[in-house]
Amino acid sequence: MTEIDVQSNLKPEMVIRSLLEIAQTDEHYRRALDEIGNGPVNIAGLADVQKAYLIQGMSHSLAASLTAVIVPDIVVARHLADHLRALSPDVSDVLIWRSRDYAWTAMEASSLAVEQERLGILHRLNRLGHPDGERRLILVIVAQSLIQLIPPRPQMERLTTYISDDFTEGPDVLAERLTAAGYERVMKAEVPGQFARRGDIVDVIPVGLPENQFGSGKGIGFRTSFFDTDVDLIRLYDIASQRSIENVSAVRVPPAREINLSADEALQLSQN
Repeated sequence: MTEIDVQSNLKPEMVIRSLLEIAQTDEHYRRALDEIGNGPVNIAGLADVQKAYLIQGMSHSLAASLTAVIVPDIVVARHLADHLRALSPDVSDVLIWRSRDYAWTAMEASSLAVEQERLGILHRLNRLGHPDGERRLILVIVAQSLIQLIPPRPQMERLTTYISDDFTEGPDVLAERLTAAGYERVMKAEVPGQFARRGDIVDVIPVGLPENQFGSGKGIGFRTSFFDTDVDLIRLYDIASQRSIENVSAVRVPPAREINLSADEALQLSQN
């Protein structure tokens, strides 16, 4: 039996990695690992925490960039995600793909939190494996969401705005792009999905950032200062205090709504 000295000076991520590597010493685990490439493998009788350990262990053993787990409902998804995060070196690598909520009655307002969470996950999936993107994700999928359509990848990429020193189109064009991507223009950007412009300065809070919780009033945004049409400076800023924190070289802003129609597309739909 393999033992780990939890009182040692190992970093938490190293302890977790060592715990996952213990699975390699089990004959049945190795056999299941070998059979995965040959077809479905049925493993029964596991408690929830054991399922999480097995999922994390196999994801680690196979060096999988994306591991998808399908569960029956959101309650099970949250419970499993908690166990998976306890065994993850980076808790932000474990995501829940929720089903889109539909309302069949008239309403005056609705929350955008679920939609923006889904869009943030899609953006991270699109960047999976890129030099500036994610290296590994575990996605816990609510079964109902599998029958729901998602925005095509080309549309996501078309509506994503990349702001860096190479952006030379000025604050007017940036504001137009953000509006077309579903961002709401306000006096002061305070929640994901909002942007604000003050002269040559544009603040935006991209959706899907792990640091931000929709409606919490805490988190980070990005403040871009222009000199004429050229980007002069990009800074992180604290949402609560609105104070700049540090300079960054670039920011990628994904769309804020799942359905984004151009004027021509809206006109075409209205005529059909």
